[in-house]
Amino acid sequence: MPNYKAKKTANSAPSTKFGDAKRFDLTLVSVENLQYEQKSGRHIKVYAKVQLDDGAVTKTGRYMADEPNSTLNLNFSVQYPIRVNTRGKLVVRLYYKRTLRHTLGEVTIDVTSLFDGWRERNSDQNTTMSFQLPKGKLNIAYCFASGGN
Repeated sequence: MPNYKAKKTANSAPSTKFGDAKRFDLTLVSVENLQYEQKSGRHIKVYAKVQLDDGAVTKTGRYMADEPNSTLNLNFSVQYPIRVNTRGKLVVRLYYKRTLRHTLGEVTIDVTSLFDGWRERNSDQNTTMSFQLPKGKLNIAYCFASGGN
C-alpha cells in the first residue's frame, strides 16, 4: 500500500481533517525505563490496550519484563481506517500483571497533531515519537497511508 503523500494544491478539498489519508498505522515500539516494584526476583507481564476515539479496544499480547528500569520491546502494530467521523483521540494504556492488574500509565495522543506534523515533513516513512508515562516512556512509530483498510 502506498503511504500518504501530502497534496499541496489548492484545488483538492480533503474529505477529512486527515487529508486524503485512508489509514493510520501505529506501532507500539517499546517502553523505556519501566518502573515497577519487583518482588523476590519475579518477572512481570506487561500488556497494552489501545483505543481510537470511542471504538473497539485492541489488547496486545503479554510481554515479559525481567527487571525494573529496563527497556521492554513491544513491536505491536495496529491499523485504523480513517473515516469522515474520525476525531483522532488515541488512548494507550499500559498495565502489568502479577496477581492483580496494575497500571503503568496512560497517554492520550492527538492523532490530528501527529498527522499535521507528519504531513509537514512530507514523509512517506514511519515517524517515531516518545510519550512520558508515570512509570516509563512509551515509544511509538506511525504513518498514514492513502489506500486500503
